[in-house]
Formats: sequence, C-alpha cells, structure tokens
Amino acid sequence: MNAPAGEKILLRNPQSNEPEYLSSASKLFLKRRENQELSKLLSNEKDEHSLKLEGLHKGFEELADKEKELELSLVKFDGFLRDNGQKRERAMKKIQAEEIKCRTLSGEIEKTRLELSRRIDKRKTLDKRLKYYSNFASYLSSVLAASEGYGEIGDLINRVEALKALKVELKEKELESQEIIEDLRRALFIQRCEKSEDDLENTNCVVSLQRSYSATQSDILKREGQWNATQDVLAKKQQNFKYLESVCKKFTQYFSEHSKRGSVCS
Repeated sequence: MNAPAGEKILLRNPQSNEPEYLSSASKLFLKRRENQELSKLLSNEKDEHSLKLEGLHKGFEELADKEKELELSLVKFDGFLRDNGQKRERAMKKIQAEEIKCRTLSGEIEKTRLELSRRIDKRKTLDKRLKYYSNFASYLSSVLAASEGYGEIGDLINRVEALKALKVELKEKELESQEIIEDLRRALFIQRCEKSEDDLENTNCVVSLQRSYSATQSDILKREGQWNATQDVLAKKQQNFKYLESVCKKFTQYFSEHSKRGSVCS
C-alpha cells in the first residue's frame, strides 16, 4: 500500500539533506524542529482522522436509527399484511356464503319453474275440459230453457261456474308465480354483480400489497448496500490509522536513538 505524501517524509533518510559543516547540536536542533513539524502534521492528520471517525460514528448511529425505523415499518407492514389477510379471508367467506345463497336461490327458481310448468299443464287440461263441457253447457242451457223441474241441470251449471272461477284463480296464481320468478332473477343478477365487484376489489388489494412489499424489499436492499459501503470505508480508514501509528512509533524510536548518539558525541 502506498503511503500518503505526509508519511513519505517520515520514511526518508534524515542524514541525506544535512549540511556537513553543522555541529551535532545544530543537527539535533534541526532534527527536533523537523520532528515538531512532523508531529504537528501527524497531529493534524490524527485530528482529521478523528473528525472522520466521528462522522462515521454519526453515520453509523443514523444508519442504526434508520434500521430501527425500517424494522418498525416492517412490523407495521406485517401487521398490515395480516389485517388485509384477515379481511381477505372474511371477504372469501362472504363470497362463499353468497355463492351458497345463489345456489339456494337457483334451486328455488328451478322449483318455481317446475311448479309453474305443472300449473300451466294443469290449466291446459282444465281448458280442454272446459271446452269439452262448454258444448254440454250450451245444450243444457237450451234444454233448461225449454224444460222445468230438472235440478241436476242446475247442478251442472253450478259446476261450470265453479270451473270458470277455478280458471280465473289459476290465472292469478300464474301471474303471481311469474312475478316471483322475475324477483328471483333480479336478486340473482344483483348478487352476481356484487360478487364480481368484491372479486375485483380483492384482486386490487392483493396487487397493492404486492407493490408495497416489493418497494419495501428494494429499500431494504438499498440500505444494506449503503451499510456495506460504509463498512468498507471504515476498514480502509482503520488500516490508514494503523499505518500512521506504526510510522510514528518508528520515528520516535529513531529520534530517541539519534538523541542518544548526539549526547554521546558531545
């Protein structure tokens, strides 16, 4: 790894640029001044590195806060999913109940249709009988007009009148049955429309939940990428700081050895 420009100064040979005519005390003074300058430079580098570390710590705290916010949002989102799942289950149960009700109504409609068909057949039979007996009625009416004292003829006429009344009653029941069938058809149509609307609403709800879940997943992946990048930057800064510490130790050892040599020479 290449050292920074300030660190290269620490690695050069201190005796390379020293004038030969200087005394050992002057050389020691120059070394001390150079040491002070390098100490200031290292102190500035250390302060700058401390500020950067402080900024990184703040960034880590912010990331931790954001991570907590994401966890809370995920918990809320899970609750939202559970609530919507329960709503969906209730909606599905409602749809199933409506389907059962529709099948019941369809069965009732089919029964009503069969009853109507039976009554129509019965009415046709009665119409045939009425048409058959109408000839006798006209004949008996003519005989009754010409004869007197025949009570049986009056009974037959009463039967004819009863048949006519029965015919009217059957027509009224037929109309009532048709009205019931129309009401059941309208109810079945309304229920099918409501079922289609509920299915569409549930589908839209599921699509919205899937979109929200995808957005949350992408945000989490983005946050993880930022966290990994910050970890890499911190590792590089720690390596640089360790390198500066090792250089400072080497320079301190060299300076102490040089000071001892200067004192011995003097």
